Amino acid sequence: YKDVQIEAENVRVDLHTSELLAWDKVNFRLKTRRIEGENLRYNLEKEEGTIQHPSGKEGLFFIGQKRLFFPQK
Repeated sequence: YKDVQIEAENVRVDLHTSELLAWDKVNFRLKTRRIEGENLRYNLEKEEGTIQHPSGKEGLFFIGQKRLFFPQK
């Protein structure tokens, strides 16, 4: 979807709210940024979300926290 790629064992999308939930081995890519985690909640319309237990290495992302909030920009 746009510049976002999401891979996970389980993904659920609510088309009425534009809310995407992903869990189990989540791989999240935003342009050149890449983050892995356990659970992802992402709003497709607002282009923002949270990921639990993130790991990875990327510019403006805060890595090593229990939860990560990231905007599109």
